[in-house]
Amino acid sequence: MGNEDDKSPLETPTRGYGEFTPATLAEVTADVNEILNTFKPDSQRRAILELLLDGYTQEEIAQDVGLSRDAVGRRIRSMGRSLQQQFGDENESPREAQL
Repeated sequence: MGNEDDKSPLETPTRGYGEFTPATLAEVTADVNEILNTFKPDSQRRAILELLLDGYTQEEIAQDVGLSRDAVGRRIRSMGRSLQQQFGDENESPREAQL
């Protein structure tokens, strides 16, 4: 049996997000990799996103990347807006799409 530390963040449920079925895990992993690949490998934004996906808090991320918690929050919101524009949100209501 493998070591628990050898699993990717998506394979190990953290902070109450639950477990994925193998099919869902494959789909989510592909989506996450597509999103991560929109950032340069050594970019600060990618590092923030990877830490966020690993379950770190904004405070923990701020300490790791050397920014304030507020700066990390602003970058996360900015990335969210950019990713939403790039990939869209199929669950978005027409009113939200206009905002």
